[in-house]
Amino acid sequence: DLYDIESANVLRELIRHNNTITSLCIARNAFGRNVAAVRSIAEGVRSNTTLQQLDLHKCRLDDQGISLLANALFTRNASITKLVLRFNVFTSVGVRALVDNNVEAVKTLTELCLSLNPVRSEGATILASALGRNAMPKLKHLDMSWCHIDDDGFVALVSVLEKNHSL
Repeated sequence: DLYDIESANVLRELIRHNNTITSLCIARNAFGRNVAAVRSIAEGVRSNTTLQQLDLHKCRLDDQGISLLANALFTRNASITKLVLRFNVFTSVGVRALVDNNVEAVKTLTELCLSLNPVRSEGATILASALGRNAMPKLKHLDMSWCHIDDDGFVALVSVLEKNHSL
């Protein structure tokens, strides 16, 4: 478990100094409950310019954790193409931090998995707005299953998908 800061710092240094890694899965670690651990791991992600795929499912990332991650992705020189954030605990606030506040961070995504997060219809509407602005022009696969989206969020997504030709 990467919950303790010492483990997170070791991982940060490994991510920072490995210039060949293109895919990283640190899923099923509860480091999202420790802001210092999230910040440390995000610093490693920020420094690694070869990383293309990042799997952080079931890491207990909340809105603050997603915001830290989004800021790290925004300042990178390389591009993330696949981002898996399934089964965390962020809401529409986290979705906004990811797709509205850091448009550069998501413009290279081809796959985005947000399933099993309580983003609700507000998060779906925020995402639909980003898709409508073509903030993610390369996105081919979007997973929002089990996100507690009601009719309003569904209508927002469907209406933008009618115009979107990349998904």
